Amino acid sequence: MILRLTKKVQDNFKLKNLQPIPENNLEKEWYVHTFTAGRLKYYLVTHAETLFSVFFRGAGIRSEGEFLDRIIQEFKRQLEDESFSAAFSKLVVPQAQEIKITSTVNRRIIGSMQDMIQMSKFIINDDPSSENTSPFGMSKFVNRTPFSFLGMDDPKTRMEKYK
Repeated sequence: MILRLTKKVQDNFKLKNLQPIPENNLEKEWYVHTFTAGRLKYYLVTHAETLFSVFFRGAGIRSEGEFLDRIIQEFKRQLEDESFSAAFSKLVVPQAQEIKITSTVNRRIIGSMQDMIQMSKFIINDDPSSENTSPFGMSKFVNRTPFSFLGMDDPKTRMEKYK
């Protein structure tokens, strides 16, 4: 598993001078970004090939180990809720045995993630009491949204190949 961290996430964990790994297999790459909305810190983790994404709050994460555990835990929860339990076993479990942390290289993926962040901020600001404002609800929403990076497919549809 290759975790590609944005500069903001690298700064959060005081990671300096990460050596970029060339992009070779999007199936094994995950992009991580962070943002603040409604005075709360969130992380957004996105599978590079499918753009299947998970939002989670940053509260209580004090170390890289806790952060990596939370990523795996949240992806498992989201994939199981979408009836993609097999995808978790095929995609996340084998890759989690060896995790490499590096910097981002694909601006198109980062651009799609920025779109997801803007959507989530709009949802939070529009109706803070809505069920869609939970990280889980925001994840469900963006995973059903079409993206030009995917040829106007949505991440949930793209994830079906791992079912």
